[in-house]
Amino acid sequence: MNLGVAPLPRRDPYLLAQDGSETMLVKFIDFFQSEDGAVTVDWVVLTAGIVGLAGLTYTQLNGSLQELDEKTGSALENVQVVQLKFD
Repeated sequence: MNLGVAPLPRRDPYLLAQDGSETMLVKFIDFFQSEDGAVTVDWVVLTAGIVGLAGLTYTQLNGSLQELDEKTGSALENVQVVQLKFD
């Protein structure tokens, strides 16, 4: 019965230490071939990109939006608001 689980890779006996434990080379190879942290790295890179774009957008629009705010405020200073009464 095949459960869709890949068999564990066989270790090269030349990459084992004398006591049968893995050498540092094997641990480095396993680390670089592992994809367990790849999703985390992707999310960190994407989040950093989004934050960077938000900061860039803020700095580019800040002056223009302040000017628009001042013009809108001065235009609305002299506006009379009519109160409507509903009976």
